[in-house]
Amino acid sequence: MTVKIQKHTEVKFTLPIKNISEDIKLEAESKAKEAYVMTLLRHAEIGAGLAAHLLEIDRWQLSDLMDLYDISPFPRWKN
Repeated sequence: MTVKIQKHTEVKFTLPIKNISEDIKLEAESKAKEAYVMTLLRHAEIGAGLAAHLLEIDRWQLSDLMDLYDISPFPRWKN
């Protein structure tokens, strides 16, 4: 699967917390990225294929995450 990404978004924040182990820091950063991507998916800013690509997971794993984040695999219809 080839995904062309036209724009890049950088998300950066600073927290006043000291002495965090590298393992915990990496886990927290990974969860933050996951939450960001899943929020974009929830609001249909990106599609499922791109979400899976960005999170480096397959569509089955994404389906499990969508369930965890209570995101329907079906589009919402607007009246």
